[in-house]
Amino acid sequence: PENYQEINAKDWDMSSISPTVFDYKGRRMVAASGKEGLVYLLDANQLGGQDNRTPLFKSPRYSNPKGTFSGHGMWGAFATWEDPGGERWLYVPSWGELAPSGSAFKSNGEVRGGAILAFKVVTDEETSHPRLQPIWTSRNMQVPEPPVIANGMVFALSSGSNEDQVLADGTLDEERHKKPKGNAVLYAFDALTGEELWSSGD
Repeated sequence: PENYQEINAKDWDMSSISPTVFDYKGRRMVAASGKEGLVYLLDANQLGGQDNRTPLFKSPRYSNPKGTFSGHGMWGAFATWEDPGGERWLYVPSWGELAPSGSAFKSNGEVRGGAILAFKVVTDEETSHPRLQPIWTSRNMQVPEPPVIANGMVFALSSGSNEDQVLADGTLDEERHKKPKGNAVLYAFDALTGEELWSSGD
C-alpha cells in the first residue's frame, strides 16, 4: 500500500489475515487487509495497478481505532459467499472495538472484543470499480475466528482469547494471552442480516 512505511513502523502486519480470491462480474478479485483495520479490493490480474500501490478500492478504517498492533484490526481469514440473488458478500473477522466509521454498519449490539463484519460487493457508479458496502456487524464476540458460510448462515467462533498485549500504560505483557477473557462460543448468524440464530452458550 501507499503507506507501507507507516504499516512497517507501527507493526500493522498485512499478514495478520489471509487474502481471499473471488469472481465479481467477470473480474477475478482479491480482498486483503491487516492490523490497520481497513479492507482493500485488488484486481488479481494487476495487483496494485500500474504503480503496484493503488488498489481498486480502499475502505475506511473500520476497526483498530487506536492504531495498536496487537488484539485489534483484521485477523485470521475472510469468507465470501454469493447469495441466491447473485450478489457477492465478504465477511471479515475483526478484533477489538470498532472505529467511528463502523457506524456505517447495521449493528447487532455493541462491539468490544470483536465481531464479524459483513460487506456486499457493489459497483461504484463514478469509477465503475468494485467497492465494499458495509451491511452488518455481528453481536460482540471475543477474538472471533474466521467464519464459514453454509446454507445462508454464517458460523463463527468467539474464541474467548485475550490477544491484547499492550497495557494501559503502553507497556507490553506478552503473557496476557494465557488469561482468557471467556469461554469459546459457536454462533450461527443470518448471512443477510447478522441476526443471531443459534449459540452454543457456555
